[in-house]
Amino acid sequence: MIKPKGSIFISIGSAGLAVLGGLGVLISPFVIALTVWAGALLRGFDQILSSVLEVSSYPIGAVAGRVISGAGIIAGVLMLLFSALQLVCGLLIWKRKDDTAKAGFALALGIAFAITSLALGLTAPGLIQLALSVLLIVGATLNREQAPKEDAAG
Repeated sequence: MIKPKGSIFISIGSAGLAVLGGLGVLISPFVIALTVWAGALLRGFDQILSSVLEVSSYPIGAVAGRVISGAGIIAGVLMLLFSALQLVCGLLIWKRKDDTAKAGFALALGIAFAITSLALGLTAPGLIQLALSVLLIVGATLNREQAPKEDAAG
């Protein structure tokens, strides 16, 4: 059996996505912990402010602290879920990298992760994920072009 032309592109792209997903899974608990800590600091700000001003004021620190903590927990959980999905999909694509009949799977996930990387903007992780997704798309396209040739020859 001839090795598909797009196999190396899919290998690099899927391994990179799996590594980024693994890093995201490792980082997300720290994101949650740091935002909860920042929220606790802001909640303590009300006590300091009221003692300095000697006036009871609106508990802006408590409200801001709870908002920061809640938003951080939501962002951390979403980061954990998306990173786990990216890790699993990267491993599944790696497993199917030489199968020209299933090149549509790599193509679809490459397009999906390219679209989601646009949400990260022009940051380093966003550009790295976009580049890895483009590698998946290129490799899957090369494998799709090769698939009918193998069917006709075999």
